[in-house]
Amino acid sequence: PPMEEQRAIVAELDAISEAIELKYKQMAAFDALAQSIFYDTFGDPIANPKGWEVCQLKQACVDIADGDHMPPPKAETGIPFITISDVDKNRNRIDFDNTFFVNEDYFISIKDNRKPKVGDVLYTVTGSYGIPIEIVDDTKFCFQRHIALIRPKDLLNPKFLKYWILSDAIQNLSDKVAVGIAQKTVSLTSLRKFPIILPPLELQNRFAAQIEEIEREKANVEATIAQLQTLLDSRMDYWFND
Repeated sequence: PPMEEQRAIVAELDAISEAIELKYKQMAAFDALAQSIFYDTFGDPIANPKGWEVCQLKQACVDIADGDHMPPPKAETGIPFITISDVDKNRNRIDFDNTFFVNEDYFISIKDNRKPKVGDVLYTVTGSYGIPIEIVDDTKFCFQRHIALIRPKDLLNPKFLKYWILSDAIQNLSDKVAVGIAQKTVSLTSLRKFPIILPPLELQNRFAAQIEEIEREKANVEATIAQLQTLLDSRMDYWFND
């Protein structure tokens, strides 16, 4: 096309791309805010400057277990089976779009401490270790042994537990205890021994309420990003594929 039209195309696409980039920066700012609130409220969870009670993670949990160690029987449909590749580490959630499935009978045979339920927190232990995922709905799924399930007692709010794991101090601790060369692993033995602070549950709940507000704002930004990406794809298709 004529140079003037080329410039107009580039300006339009650049404007949309810059808007998307700005929204991603906004998402990063929300994440930084959440971590800042955690440290302001509870202090460094390892140095523990506020003098909270401390115990090993296993003492504050009903159970800490990993997924099935045997290769699962795959099915065309059924219950999603989650692997590390299905974990979105940027958003700390599971992407169910490309999972494979297992049948209902296999799922029923799995022990209860390997079936996620609301209030649990998953923790990736191999490869991309240290990613926490809070279980917030009743979606049925199971997972491989490279993922651990942390089921907290009433001493811990799940959102507090998630952001405790995300804190720099606990991420650094994960780095220290991870072993292996090709794929480093945080063993269940090490994870169970992590020292965790125990602030009053009321304070944890107030922190969780603040995080829920931030997560609502993040969801709005994510929706805007999706709309902008759809617009960008549409305009790219208009200019270059017609």
